[in-house]
Amino acid sequence: MSNVIDVLIEFDVDSMPPLSQDQANPTNSLNEFVHLRVKDANGISGQGGAELNFKGEVGDNVRWRATSLSGNFEKSVILYDFAVLGESGGAELSEPKLHGGVKKGKALTTKIMTPIQSQERPLPTELIVTPYNFLESTLEAAGQLTYTFSFQVNDSGSGDLIGYGVWDPYITIED
Repeated sequence: MSNVIDVLIEFDVDSMPPLSQDQANPTNSLNEFVHLRVKDANGISGQGGAELNFKGEVGDNVRWRATSLSGNFEKSVILYDFAVLGESGGAELSEPKLHGGVKKGKALTTKIMTPIQSQERPLPTELIVTPYNFLESTLEAAGQLTYTFSFQVNDSGSGDLIGYGVWDPYITIED
């Protein structure tokens, strides 16, 4: 039976140096500004850092979600490119697929119910429909894998592009 491994990627975009304006040539060496987290049961090393090594079993699904430290309120982050680096040590995973997003101008965003506090009273909360998206892959073969994700940062108020960056974490896939 497959499990879902949720990977939360937090970007400290306010502390980053100026980012590249070229999508094909994103700024590298940003590890100190990227923080990855998984459930403790999946973490091997690097929990809360940019070089997270986590484990899963063949058949497990990995879901990557990106956010800025403001929760995408002031600046928003999206993941846009995935690549395996060099030798994979035998590990394989499927090409990440976007769940949600937009296709041919039509919103495909997954919607979830999110509790939100009322201005009049903190509890009980109200429920609102929130658009949501993530990238998902299936772990296909055991080994260790180093990969990169490129990301785009935008100003959440104006939508203006701030820039592009990239970094390289690890996955260990077990039999």
